[in-house]
Amino acid sequence: MAATSQVCYVCHYGTNLPSECVNDPKSWQGGEARVNCPYDCTINAIFNAESGTPTYVYRGCHDSTRDDGCVVVGDTHNCFFSCKDRDYCNGQAMTRSPLLDSDGASTLTPLSSGGLLVSVGSFCTIVLMRLTLTKLYG
Repeated sequence: MAATSQVCYVCHYGTNLPSECVNDPKSWQGGEARVNCPYDCTINAIFNAESGTPTYVYRGCHDSTRDDGCVVVGDTHNCFFSCKDRDYCNGQAMTRSPLLDSDGASTLTPLSSGGLLVSVGSFCTIVLMRLTLTKLYG
């Protein structure tokens, strides 16, 4: 565990959950929006690959060894970002997939088989988190 602590936003967005987590996490009304974090502030997000709109966003605090970035998995863009040593550094808006240019064309090609296995594992983790949160919040 890191010796220093920072403050991170903590919230989640998905079907039937408040949308503040997507672009205004400081206004999150679904619980405590801030947490002291001895690790990295993180964002896991899933976007519709065609429209670029978010379908799931989770902001939190985790010990992370993953690289930042997005991958194409089927008809979604699965993205992960982490930061540390700056309070609220996981507060950027997630209103559109970072993989889409302003004209809506994807800027990333599909993954190799090795990258796909890592992405599928990450996606399964996010799905399990979403199912748990749906069960908790209805």
